[in-house]
Amino acid sequence: WLFGARTAPGHVPLAWRNVIYDKKRLARSAAGISFAVLLMLIQLGFRNAFFDSSLALLDSINGDLMIVSATKYRLGVTDTFPRRRLYQSLGVDGIEQASPLHAEWTRSIWKNPQTRESFAVQVVAFHPDQPVLGIPDIVQQVDALKRADTVLMDRRGRGFLGRGEAGVETELAGRRVTIAGTFALGPDFVSDGTVVTSERTFFNLFPDRLGSGLRGTEVEIGVL
Repeated sequence: WLFGARTAPGHVPLAWRNVIYDKKRLARSAAGISFAVLLMLIQLGFRNAFFDSSLALLDSINGDLMIVSATKYRLGVTDTFPRRRLYQSLGVDGIEQASPLHAEWTRSIWKNPQTRESFAVQVVAFHPDQPVLGIPDIVQQVDALKRADTVLMDRRGRGFLGRGEAGVETELAGRRVTIAGTFALGPDFVSDGTVVTSERTFFNLFPDRLGSGLRGTEVEIGVL
């Protein structure tokens, strides 16, 4: 009987017989299908890792809205807007706080504290009184960033960036800095690791980003 009808007693299971007739061929087919499934799972893993690592920093931002330049298309490329836009946003009903988030990728050269080798890292900065990153390790150590030329190092960064031991001095963008502690974030497909510091230290490292004064500074991301 066909199409779902019950088969009479003594029927011959042709489909099953066809499957097990040649056991070597069955093993080869099963291995091929399993390998294809494995490749798809690996591709999905790479895909998820790409998105998770790329969005980890953005996901940690503690805010309801963000302001970015109209031409900014991804994190990892400097594209700022005038800080006065943040002050203008405070005039909008419902906006309680507007905080700047600064970032640098190209000139932020980090020296491994142990080997003294130099590598590019991602530097992120904010005002310690307005901590816009919700990473627990950063929130707990934010007061340490109030001291000039202190930084927090990503302990999940690439191993060649060195170990971030509290109190150790190294160089960032050609300026001596002190590691105040570490936090957990991890690398992405653009940056090998992240260094977090205060707005004050950021302007010491990159004085050209200060502009003509605090109101004239350029902001990477505005957090509302």
